[in-house]
Amino acid sequence: MTQPGATASGTDDTVGDQDAMTPAAARRVLATACGQVNLDPSGELIRIGSNAVFRLRTPVIVRIAQGRDVAESASRQVEVARWLQSADYPATRALEVDQPVHTGGGVATFWESLSEGENYAPISQVADLIRRLHQLDAPPSLHLPTFKAFDRIMSRLAAAGDVLTAGERTFP
Repeated sequence: MTQPGATASGTDDTVGDQDAMTPAAARRVLATACGQVNLDPSGELIRIGSNAVFRLRTPVIVRIAQGRDVAESASRQVEVARWLQSADYPATRALEVDQPVHTGGGVATFWESLSEGENYAPISQVADLIRRLHQLDAPPSLHLPTFKAFDRIMSRLAAAGDVLTAGERTFP
């Protein structure tokens, strides 16, 4: 007998709290989410892992996230994208639909696709964009958290236990 959400082969085909989703589960969320915003879900799965990313036949990118804590993050991403657009900052634009879209299996966000493939800017352009971004004043309504670049690594170092000496853990 298979468990709820598991196929006969024993693999879980639902989108939930797993570390990664399956292509089939991601496509079901894609179909449901696209239906809610009147988009054709036909397209290519371009990446899958903890999130799935699809490039639709129309110039749209759909990002599907899963888990209990993704809804707030997805909403914030859309809000930030819309703020950056209003500030005339050259960032990926959130599609003008009511989003994020919540389905039973995930949260989908929709983005304007800028190209048919993956294109990367030269590092000098990236540096200029980062400088310009940091010169912007975010509206207080966004409630952006303070970014603490080293918190994650510090917690990992603390969890290393006896592997590191006290001196190694406090190295400047």
